[in-house]
Order: sequence, then C-alpha cells, then structure tokens
Amino acid sequence: MYLDSIYVPPKTKYIATGKNEGEGLQQRRPCLNTVDGEKCMLKKNVQNLENKLKIARHARMNANLKLNELKKSNVKLNKKYATCCIKLSNFSTRNVNKKLKRRQKKIQFLQSENSKHITEKKLIKQKSEISKQIHKQTSSLLKYYRDKYRNLKKAKVTQNLTQKTCNKENIEVSSLREKVSYLENENFILKDELEELSQSKMVTTFHEGKYTDDVWEVYATLLSMNVGVKNIENVIKTVLEKLGGLKVERLPKNLCRIYDG
Repeated sequence: MYLDSIYVPPKTKYIATGKNEGEGLQQRRPCLNTVDGEKCMLKKNVQNLENKLKIARHARMNANLKLNELKKSNVKLNKKYATCCIKLSNFSTRNVNKKLKRRQKKIQFLQSENSKHITEKKLIKQKSEISKQIHKQTSSLLKYYRDKYRNLKKAKVTQNLTQKTCNKENIEVSSLREKVSYLENENFILKDELEELSQSKMVTTFHEGKYTDDVWEVYATLLSMNVGVKNIENVIKTVLEKLGGLKVERLPKNLCRIYDG
C-alpha cells in the first residue's frame, strides 16, 4: 500500500471548539512527525529496491547473452563431435582392410597400364623412324620434281615470249601490208586524176550549181594578201595558163559569200 500510493492520514471525528483548538493541535503534531519519518524511510527503501532491481535486470541480460553464446558453442561442438564420430567409424579395422585391398588393385591396374604404355611408346618410336625415312625420300623426290617444274616453266615462258613476239611481228606486218595496199590504191586514184587533168587541161570550178570550196579558199587567201577584188579573176587565170597550161571554166564575180563568212 505504501509503495504504490501516497500516504493519507486517517480522519478523526474530533470536533474542534474555540477553547480546545490549541490543545488538539498540540496533540496532533507528534503523530504527524512519526508518519513523515515512516514515509521517508519507506521512500528510501523503495529507491534501494529499485536500484537493486535495475542491477538484477542488468545481470539477467548479461546472463542471457552468455547463455546464447554457450548454446552456439554447444551447437558447434555437437557438429564437431558428429564429424569426429564419422571419422572414427571410417578408421575401423574392417574399413582399413577394404582400403588396402582397393589400393593394391589400383596399383596393379596402373602397373599393367604402364607396361601397355611402354610397349605403345616403343611401337610409336619405330613408326616415327619409318616415317622419317619416308619423309626424307619424299622430300628428295619433291625437290627433284620442283626443279623439273621450274625448268619446264622457264621453257614455257620463253616459248610464250617468242610466240608473243612472233604474233606482234605478224600483226605489225599485216597492218603494214594493209597500209601499203591502201596507199597503193590512193596512188592509183591520184594518178588517174592527174591523167584526167593532163588530158582535159580544164580546171572545174563550178559543180552542181555552185562554186567549189577550193575556189572560195583561193579568193580568201588572195584578198588577205591585199589583192584587189577586180584583179583576182585575172590573177588566177594568168597563173594557171602560164604555169600549168590550164584553163578555168568560170569564176565568181559576186563576192558576198566571202564577206558573209
């Protein structure tokens, strides 16, 4: 009761009067002093108990933490114990004998395999020696055929060059022959024209209703040499008659074409 609530003094049925008020107060004071002392003592006891309770709680927390750590270590130790038990069961005499038998079987198998590998190695060496000899023979044959091929290739190259030169010469000869035949034809044509000119002794200046281009070129060159327009016809006729013994059919008198050009 004193720990949870504040102490309340009990109410008395004393009725104070004007005369005995002082006496009542004097009688109550010692009672109040004793109650306050008890109350203080109880408060101190409560504080001490609270401090002890805090210490106990802290100790309980530490104990719980240590207990958890011990549980974890116990689990680890149990696992180690289980593995050790398994290892001990494997190291029994029966299991050791089985392991030794297996080991001997493996050794015998490996020895047989080793002997097989040794024999195979010898056979491979023999085959390698035979292959080396064959390789030497084939390499010598290959060199011989390579040299032969190179010589044949050189001979073919020389033949091709000679054939190409011959073909070029033949082409040049054929082209020259064509040119000679063309020039001979032109020579015959020119000879015929000269013969016609020598026989006719008449220069054609008018053809198909108009004067030829050669006539107009002669007129233009003479005009560029400052020959008079009226004298051009006489100059052409006199030159042809005196030097070539030729006559002219007709010559243009209207020179509008030259001035238009």
